[in-house]
Amino acid sequence: MPQLRIATTNQCLDLPRGQRLVELCEDDQLPIRVVCRAGACGACKIEVLENPDGLSSPSEAEKAFFNKYPKNSVATRLACQCRVLGDVTIK
Repeated sequence: MPQLRIATTNQCLDLPRGQRLVELCEDDQLPIRVVCRAGACGACKIEVLENPDGLSSPSEAEKAFFNKYPKNSVATRLACQCRVLGDVTIK
């Protein structure tokens, strides 16, 4: 079972492979603000600190968002568009 670590809270969650981060945000298990759920607003930006391959590849909506609003870092993702595939650390 993949492990998601949140660096800002030092929280670790064991999650089923394919778990959507947006669902954890909605259940208040993650301290990440989610507004649109569609990859359009950017409110749920996260930074991947370790193992970016632990998240799904960017969706078309996420790619479109970052084409319009360039990333601050290669490791920036939208939580509403990510699924957990392996161990990963986010901020």
